[in-house]
Amino acid sequence: MSARSPDDTGIRYVDADGLRLRTAVRGVGRPLLLLTGIGASLELAAPFERTLHPLGIQTIAVDAPGTGKSARYPWPRRMRGLARTVERTLDALGYQQVDLLGASFGGVLAQQLAHQAPQRVRRLVLAATGPGLGGVPASPRVLLALATPRRYQSPDYYRRTAARLYGGAARADPDVLLHGSLARFTEPPSVGGYPAQIYAITGWTSLPWLRQIRQPTLVLAGDDDPYRWGEDGIAGVCDDEQRLCFALALWNGRDPLLKERMFGLTNGEGHHGEDVKEYYFYLDSTPTHSYLKFLYKYPQAAYPYADLVATNRARGRGDFEYELLGTGVFDEDRYFDVFVEYAKAATDDVFARTWGDRVGAPPAEDFWTQIIPEVRRRHPDMLFVAEAYWDLEWTLQQQGFDHCYDKRLYDRLIHEDADSVRAHLLGRVPLPWPDLGGRRWRLAELLVDTSYERGGDELVHPGLFVALDGWRWHLVSLQRRAADR
Repeated sequence: MSARSPDDTGIRYVDADGLRLRTAVRGVGRPLLLLTGIGASLELAAPFERTLHPLGIQTIAVDAPGTGKSARYPWPRRMRGLARTVERTLDALGYQQVDLLGASFGGVLAQQLAHQAPQRVRRLVLAATGPGLGGVPASPRVLLALATPRRYQSPDYYRRTAARLYGGAARADPDVLLHGSLARFTEPPSVGGYPAQIYAITGWTSLPWLRQIRQPTLVLAGDDDPYRWGEDGIAGVCDDEQRLCFALALWNGRDPLLKERMFGLTNGEGHHGEDVKEYYFYLDSTPTHSYLKFLYKYPQAAYPYADLVATNRARGRGDFEYELLGTGVFDEDRYFDVFVEYAKAATDDVFARTWGDRVGAPPAEDFWTQIIPEVRRRHPDMLFVAEAYWDLEWTLQQQGFDHCYDKRLYDRLIHEDADSVRAHLLGRVPLPWPDLGGRRWRLAELLVDTSYERGGDELVHPGLFVALDGWRWHLVSLQRRAADR
């Protein structure tokens, strides 16, 4: 890895990770690495950099592989590989640690770098970005426009899509983001560079480890950001700094996506302006919010997103609004009453409880009978374990669970006597018993060493573990041993 001499514009070419990359190091002060949006060259960061230099900040801008004048990878890499290239670039420039600002795609890369090489990042700024897969999705029209680099090649195409892609001031004046120049179009991404960046971000997510980022972090998001909508999560709460955000994610087995937030119409879709098409109720709250209770009504049928948009858009101002109740999804009272309660035990101790009551006839299929086979198809070694209440062990096993922890049995072991445990084993048996004649009661007295594939003493009764062949064989052997006593 090496760095070549800079010219009078601060441009430096470095050899890093087998590529020749163009960088720009300008100003004097604490170093700040700038990672820009997908397809953007370092020229687009120049106006922003000029506002930082008087503040004692040195800026480091980089043309990502395949953008600007940087070489592209021979073979596309995932986000982890891109972060490794950024590390090698910092090595070539002689920086051990920097502050880091990432915008849009650059914010995704910044998250990956802060997680992958935390010692290289002092402080972190994430602007107009998100956690990737599992986060708030962008509008399909925005994603479609992002799929092509034409906005870096054609000024006319940029002007047609600027409002859709960037929101804010671009809605009134698309040229406002051009910074009075044509820098956007001087170095468009290469033919292979732009698709490689799309490949890197496809399927990427930071949700499993985002909470582990420990650098001081500033998150910037505008009021009009097409990539993220501003609605709160359903029945959501957070701490005073919004570092911990908690909300519901529901699925009725019919919708094409999770129900994570209220659905509503924009001004252009609702003929009477913006309008939320949901039914939810704030049932109770103390003045300090130390206790909260909430109810959301979730249809069992597929939520009619397209129908609500199309029908309301077609109606005039003199027509009544087309509401969710009018779509028919609540016919025959088929819906879920989802209750959520929060209670504060102390300043930093919040108890949350969520439960649901099914209204109307049950769905044709249960949730787990659909989810478990799909998860096992992708992850054959996945093991499903349920903590069962209300004597649901047998039901859960029929739905696909491997193991069921019998909560009622263990409560009796801890808090009740031997007669109660014996009655539980004899009277709450979820599997058919073999014909043991008059000696069946002796099965309730067995305390045996079930060390097959696991250690320790366990009190076992049929149905507690039935999915794995080894367990099934072992439990049958216990029954035979009991029959022979």
